[in-house]
Amino acid sequence: MTHRVTLGIVLLMVISACGDDSSGPATTTTATATTSITAAPTTTTAEATPGFTAGDLPTAVLMDGDPWVAPIGGVMQFPLTIDDVWPAEAFPEERPIYEAAGFLEGSFAAFIEDEALVITAAHLFADSPGASAAFDLIESSFQDTELVALITDLEPGALDSVELLDADFGDRSSAVRVSGPEFQVVGVIWVTDNLLQFVRVGMVAGDDAREQAAFDLAAAIAARTEG
Repeated sequence: MTHRVTLGIVLLMVISACGDDSSGPATTTTATATTSITAAPTTTTAEATPGFTAGDLPTAVLMDGDPWVAPIGGVMQFPLTIDDVWPAEAFPEERPIYEAAGFLEGSFAAFIEDEALVITAAHLFADSPGASAAFDLIESSFQDTELVALITDLEPGALDSVELLDADFGDRSSAVRVSGPEFQVVGVIWVTDNLLQFVRVGMVAGDDAREQAAFDLAAAIAARTEG
């Protein structure tokens, strides 16, 4: 797994925002009318603003000290543009979906250990409907065995089965285990308002400790952004 993970990180950069009137009294000597007009109150409805901004991205991905089976340190974060997430030439169908969803920018961070590659990302959209639309696409891509193998630098055909797992994060979430005879990749995806986040971990097949750790990590990141 170790010799595969560096390329896996590079590949992720390819894959991986609404009166009244009154008259005064008239005297008997001079007919004088005084009219007072009070403008009707107006209601101004402010446009809804997204819950997350670019300033939230550094805390929306992996950070030093986050929970894992091994101490996490030296994490580096990288910005993401739409060209990093869905390059037009490689993903001509997926990229327009992100463009229509109002993708603004993102952040990526990863951690390498001998037994696993830990990948996290956060994608910011202009509004919550956009993030929800993007969630559908990411959820589908996490179940694509060949794409997941490519991202984690596994041989074609190394992953051949998909199993949905329970997850309860943010406004909406999903989790999946994509596995093969030797390796498995566990992914957890969730969306909160206009922010989509995910954790993806490649590991040896049957590694229950790291599978659970993937959910613990997702919970820690979700709590940080929601809190």
